[in-house]
Amino acid sequence: MNGICICNLENNKWEVVKPKMARLLGNKSSASNWKRAGHASCIISATKVIVLGGKTSTLDEKEGQSIQIISNVGVFNIDTMKWSELITKGQCGLREGHAACPAREKLILFGGTSFNPSKGGFKHLYGPGVQNDDLIYHNDVFMLDFETMQWHQPPQIGSVPAPMKGCTLCCTDDGRHMWLFGGFNGTVASNEVNVLEIETFTWTNIQVGSARSPQARYDHSATLSSEYLFISGGVTITDSGRSQILTDLWVLDLQSLEWQCLQESTPELLLQKPTRSYSTFHGSQLFRVKANPEGKLDEIEIVDITLPQNIQGMNSQQKYTQEDSQDKFELIDTGMTTSNTIEVVWRPPAKNLERIKSYKLMMATNTGVVKEICEGKYTRFKVMGLRPNTQYIFCVKALFGDGSFLWSDSKSFRTK
Repeated sequence: MNGICICNLENNKWEVVKPKMARLLGNKSSASNWKRAGHASCIISATKVIVLGGKTSTLDEKEGQSIQIISNVGVFNIDTMKWSELITKGQCGLREGHAACPAREKLILFGGTSFNPSKGGFKHLYGPGVQNDDLIYHNDVFMLDFETMQWHQPPQIGSVPAPMKGCTLCCTDDGRHMWLFGGFNGTVASNEVNVLEIETFTWTNIQVGSARSPQARYDHSATLSSEYLFISGGVTITDSGRSQILTDLWVLDLQSLEWQCLQESTPELLLQKPTRSYSTFHGSQLFRVKANPEGKLDEIEIVDITLPQNIQGMNSQQKYTQEDSQDKFELIDTGMTTSNTIEVVWRPPAKNLERIKSYKLMMATNTGVVKEICEGKYTRFKVMGLRPNTQYIFCVKALFGDGSFLWSDSKSFRTK
């Protein structure tokens, strides 16, 4: 496909955009030049998105359908809604299913697949079940220098990851390291974690210490924020060799090297036809485009992520409000706690109690995701399905009929 859809998050309305076409090198551009799948895309500035490689299909009456790798690099300008081709120097092993991520003034590309030249046109569907001898899986690295627009293929040292496609690359805030997760090698998916030191292009395989880790997967979404790597969705391969969609959310603490599951996969979605992950991270929020039972994408789920050092921001809105009130809106310790449940109880504010329409209970873990637990008129709620011996942080938002609100102080509780 080559369509572009934009969702306005202020009014939750979708808009189908018909982008303008800039002139391609040596020929006239058309919409078909940008029709592709299996490509990599990265935001490289406030207004530009770069698209690298991928594949496209052509249909011939005699030969049938033929799928080809696209060699051009496109840039989409969000302000002008215009495609243009990026003029680069040198050779890049563009392919489909590769991972790419910007790092300072450079762009790093890893892995992916290309078609075996001895096999001619590729006539199978993307994903598990293809003829593996038609595909070449790669584990090489290419680097594009944005200052010179020159491609380089640096030599790699250390524990170089296996050839794969569908993995993710995330760069640290200082631009010195890339974290690689997951992927598919043509037979099985992976849940390995690897780190690339960009200055020397040295790979290190990370041994994670937690007892529970994410399922092996590919075509997932990932982002790195501060000292935490977030993984969402994707596709896994079951023991019977079938593809299965995932809708979970995990976080890896890059200091302790321990995984934590923040949201389990939704059981009713596990039977859906596997597709690429319709999720993306922006700032401190995860956006998921969710499908209904008929497979139509008609819902956006937003998960707010707050890092541990910023969890107090959950109640930052209430500071100026409570300074002017004499009542105390707070969580209290009268609830029961077990290994898997916490009963949260709160004392309503004495002032303007009759104006309160409902209460919204929010929960955060030490790794930082903030999620809504419930909303209603009650002043106690039992939160179930929690992990043993784990600290959780709660606060309550009182919603008034006129649209204003009041936050309680946040309070931590630990399961047994």
